[in-house]
Amino acid sequence: MNGNIPPPTAAITDIAALLKILQRIEQQRIQSAAQQECRVDIQDECCRYDPTAPCCEYQVHRDLAHRAAPITRIVGGGPAGLLRFSVAYISKDTLDAPFCGGTLIYNQWVLTAAHCVLDYCKGTRPISELVVSLGKYRKMSYQRDFGQVDLRIIDVICHPTNCKSAGQPRLNDLALLRLERAVQSNRYFTPAPMPLAFEAPAPSGNCIALGWGSTHGTGHDGVLKEVSVPLISNDQCNRPDWRNCVIRACMMCAGDLNSD
Repeated sequence: MNGNIPPPTAAITDIAALLKILQRIEQQRIQSAAQQECRVDIQDECCRYDPTAPCCEYQVHRDLAHRAAPITRIVGGGPAGLLRFSVAYISKDTLDAPFCGGTLIYNQWVLTAAHCVLDYCKGTRPISELVVSLGKYRKMSYQRDFGQVDLRIIDVICHPTNCKSAGQPRLNDLALLRLERAVQSNRYFTPAPMPLAFEAPAPSGNCIALGWGSTHGTGHDGVLKEVSVPLISNDQCNRPDWRNCVIRACMMCAGDLNSD
């Protein structure tokens, strides 16, 4: 027997050590790639239509991030102003209140969140039970507002790569609702002005959120409300003591302690 050949036990030990080294290298590679993905100057794969995009495998630092469940509130604001004319009130036949809001972006199309209408995109619930109300100000469905128009929906289109990974924000959370007919702008509702394809939000400043969510005791619970919230850079939002690298290039971060 050649004395230079290590015994079998030594060979097995070396292989196990090599596997551990390779696993560490792979973990570092994945972590580095995910951290790069957080940078706002890098195009996020999940922002493009690509069925192979790894949009549901983004798990870096999942257990360390400061996260909360999706919230339904408008705190620190007041009754909605001029922007209310583009807000869509989305309800079901069986509910007395909206289950989601949306934005009229064209005369026959409303933009909303995909998570609101996933069952309708999948075909597990009939879209015939959905109603979109335009020109609505008060919260309860039985409270009709002057100039309000109620429309059925004839098509629901969810973003093809919207997805939700455990502990992560939903990606590509967008859906389009096609109204049963086109509407004409009037004094009660009108489509929202849309940005040009190359326009991007200002890196600083405020944005305005509207909705019928809870005011947490700040008043105006029964009507459409709006609140101005400051934009926060994605770099800052992805700091370990903030959202810890879960905000993608195609996302925006906004809010503060006094408005939400």
